[in-house]
This record gives sequence, structure tokens and C-alpha cells, in this order.
Amino acid sequence: AGFMRFINTKGLPATKELFYTARKVSARRAFDLKLVNRVCPPEELPQVTYEMAREIAGNAPLSIRGTKRILAMCMAFRGLPPAEAEEAETWIRRCMESDDLREGKKAFTEKRKPRFTGR
Repeated sequence: AGFMRFINTKGLPATKELFYTARKVSARRAFDLKLVNRVCPPEELPQVTYEMAREIAGNAPLSIRGTKRILAMCMAFRGLPPAEAEEAETWIRRCMESDDLREGKKAFTEKRKPRFTGR
């Protein structure tokens, strides 16, 4: 579901680049790709966040709740055919249980480049 949503909103080329390379994305690049809708200096983040929250909270609660629900329905994933959904779940499970995932996490905490084996 996540991949299809990403492809549908960001396009296949950007999705491939981000997921194949696994590069860290700068704030500017995230903004350009519309992964974030606003960028600010880190020290301003609490102020910007609270201002937006106050603005949203000042609107009609029923309207906000209805808008959230409608947007969620618009973004709802309609699903893959059953056989393909099962294959996708198998791939996800294989990746989440892989030696490569464990190596990636270990390399991250040790601040080194991971040595992946494809297992």
C-alpha cells in the first residue's frame, strides 16, 4: 500500500530513486519532492508547529473531522489482486526478517557503511 501511494503521489522515477538509493534526503530535496510542505530552521520548528496547530484548532471541529475523514478516504489504497498482495507481503516479511536489515541497523548505530549480503 505504501509503495502505491508513494508512486501515485510522487511518481515512479522519484519513488525508484528514493527507495533504490536509500539516500538521506535534505530538507530542500524533501520540499522539492513535496515530502514536506514547509521547511524552517530547526530552532524555529516548535514555534512554527504550535502556530499551525493553533490555527487548525481555531477552525470548526466538525469541519476538520469531516475533512480528515474525506482525505483519508481519498487516499485509501484500493489493493492489489490477491496473489500479488500475497507476494508483496512475502517480500516485506523477507526483508523485515533479513540479515541485511539487522546489518543495516547495526551499521547505522556503529556509524559505518553496511555490508549487505542479500540474505
